[in-house]
Amino acid sequence: MGSNARLTVVKPHAKTCLVVQLSCLGDVLQTLMSIKACKQLYPNVDYSLIVKSEYYDLIKETKWIKNIIPLSVSEFKESYKNSNEKKSVISKLAKWTLPNVQERWDFVVNWTFNDSSSYLASIFPAQVRLGYFRNEDQLLLMEDGWSYYINSVVQSNIEQNIHMTDIFTTQLLTAFQIHIGSPKKADNVAVSSKCFFSDSYDFEFQSQYRNNEWITIALDTKDNDNQYDENYWITFISKVLSRHNELNIFIVGSDKSSDMANKLKVEIEKSGVKSDLVRFFVGNHHYKNWISSLSLSQWLISNDSFFVHLASVLSTRVVCFSDKTGLHQISAYGTGNFLIKKQTKHNKTEFSSVVYATWSYGYSEWSHKHKKSLKDHFSQLGYLKFTEGLKIYRSHIRDASLGGGLDYEQMIEKSFSLEDLMKMIIGQVARKWFCGWAPPVGGGISSDLFTNKLIASLRELKESLFVLKKISIKSENICIEFKKRSSSIKKPYLMKTEDKNKILKLNDDLNQIEKLFYRTVQLHPELLFLLNSLKAFLHGPATEDLNEAVDKSLRAYQMTTEAIDVVEKWVNYSLDINKPKKVDLSNVVYLNLR
Repeated sequence: MGSNARLTVVKPHAKTCLVVQLSCLGDVLQTLMSIKACKQLYPNVDYSLIVKSEYYDLIKETKWIKNIIPLSVSEFKESYKNSNEKKSVISKLAKWTLPNVQERWDFVVNWTFNDSSSYLASIFPAQVRLGYFRNEDQLLLMEDGWSYYINSVVQSNIEQNIHMTDIFTTQLLTAFQIHIGSPKKADNVAVSSKCFFSDSYDFEFQSQYRNNEWITIALDTKDNDNQYDENYWITFISKVLSRHNELNIFIVGSDKSSDMANKLKVEIEKSGVKSDLVRFFVGNHHYKNWISSLSLSQWLISNDSFFVHLASVLSTRVVCFSDKTGLHQISAYGTGNFLIKKQTKHNKTEFSSVVYATWSYGYSEWSHKHKKSLKDHFSQLGYLKFTEGLKIYRSHIRDASLGGGLDYEQMIEKSFSLEDLMKMIIGQVARKWFCGWAPPVGGGISSDLFTNKLIASLRELKESLFVLKKISIKSENICIEFKKRSSSIKKPYLMKTEDKNKILKLNDDLNQIEKLFYRTVQLHPELLFLLNSLKAFLHGPATEDLNEAVDKSLRAYQMTTEAIDVVEKWVNYSLDINKPKKVDLSNVVYLNLR
């Protein structure tokens, strides 16, 4: 259940790792960053990576991957729908699978995290598995703690503050440390760099454009509501080029962005913006130009997750914006990136002004050296009124004593909501569960962040946590009693009536307590991660071994109690630092005014 659930000893000479990543291209890029970080610490591990065939050209020359294996997922899906082609598809898939099945992998890692990939990942023989798999009965298996976390928290769209790149990296490094041993001393080499795809640069492109100063705009491929159309972008472009005459702009996008790009070209001509300052590279055939343009650019402005992650691996700073939940889904990895999170509707002119102001603040940091706040910058530009209903974050690497990894701090309204506080706490619970330690309680927060509304919510939460902890400990005790009873029974089918009745009674008690736990959590949506995690920990293939089933339930409730304990400590700390302070009268000087 935890990350060290299976302590298989890997043979010292066998260090091969197969990674299955059949998600979107943004996830593939995060995977490449994680593998590169792990390769620096464990250089003797050889990686193979299964990806969708349409992404192969972009990443085929990634030097730290020994073998990239393309899989035409869409072709297999379409052919399989046609009943006349099913046998042919199965034959093709078997032929594709054969060389990879014949190798005995030390690690097979499924970072796709969906049902269909769990079947594929299960056919590869391995000593250690991470991610989603299937057992012989085709039931879903998760054999490490971080997979449970992704299943119960990340994929449930519960806000948490651990970036997916950090989750991938920590999951794999934890497995390596357990099964291979301690890592080599790190050389402190950055994972991301302008040369991340050193063999994919178009040198003619580089020589043509490198003497100018550039930023890149990436058009969104999934903007179904048409929020960020040509009218939005022309407002932003006009502001940039009219106020920063040293700059030029690359505009990039996939085939799906072609129509918007054409409309934007028309708007640029109408607006009087010098068209020679703007260069378009829109269409999937421009892979190399996307990489080259981002490597030459100081900034990317976009809400498209693929381009955000592409900029991240190329060490290009990012301003991204989103109204989605989950910073882990859209946010750029690295220091000094900005995220604008929309919570209310804004018109296009207002929001393009917000994006411009955020970008121009980051762009001018060298001059004000952080002595000017983002709020003052907005106020200077006359845009402060547009920030209502927005949260603006800046990324930084969290101090190791607070858990490490990437974090985003609020830049304008430095106050906490209950959601903000719970994001921090959930991250600390995950570290307690799967890393074996938790940073000190209260790190990174101070009393000035708390509103009266938040303090009132925490008082309510404290009462429910007290109830939940009692329920969880009671469940643990029932499991312990259950285990005593079941361990004395050698043959269940010869069980005494008295033992059978007692076990049925204990089982009924446990079911009733579980229902009470569920009802209590449902009063506080912010505690939903506890319920989801408990369900995930209890999930798994049925077993006829009563002791094994009881052990699993006991461990699930022990981990739940651990989590409640962490939440409780943070809530108590938050309430304590917001208590009225007693004035020390010994240092008061009284003035005689007569």
